[in-house]
Amino acid sequence: ITNLSSDNVSVINTDTKSLHTTVSVGDFPMDLAITPTGDKAYVANYWSGDVTIISTMDYSVIGSIRVGSHPGAVLMNNSGTLVYVYNQGESTTSLIDTRFDRVVKTVNGGSTAMVISHDDRYLSTTHSGRQILKLDALTLQIIDFITIGENNSHPAHAIAISPDGKHLYATSS
Repeated sequence: ITNLSSDNVSVINTDTKSLHTTVSVGDFPMDLAITPTGDKAYVANYWSGDVTIISTMDYSVIGSIRVGSHPGAVLMNNSGTLVYVYNQGESTTSLIDTRFDRVVKTVNGGSTAMVISHDDRYLSTTHSGRQILKLDALTLQIIDFITIGENNSHPAHAIAISPDGKHLYATSS
């Protein structure tokens, strides 16, 4: 659990339903993702403009990666090799290689609503309100887009993909 005002992450023991420990991170942690192997957590810190890396083995901070202005969303690919960070302050998406824990690319665009295909080939993200972009997950180049809703509809704010990858679900207000 990210604790925005206390700048830490709570680790909950799901068996006892109690607080196991807290880990101090950057300023105003907004979102987090855990590797599929469960050994590391990546925490987006909104005000400090970085991502804190936590070892989930001993709950220590093992690194910090500078990304863009106001990182507000984090998404891990299914194989655990890449982390996508949406930087709200400048509307960019940073790509972190988890093998080296460094940013390998930052591109314009993106949003807090992101989903990765089950084969890790495509990243979908909302864009400019009524569009959902389909990006190459490695190069972050736009492959295709879908326009949703009517001209006066509100932007999509959450998206999900079906297990077979044939359907994309989007919500808007």
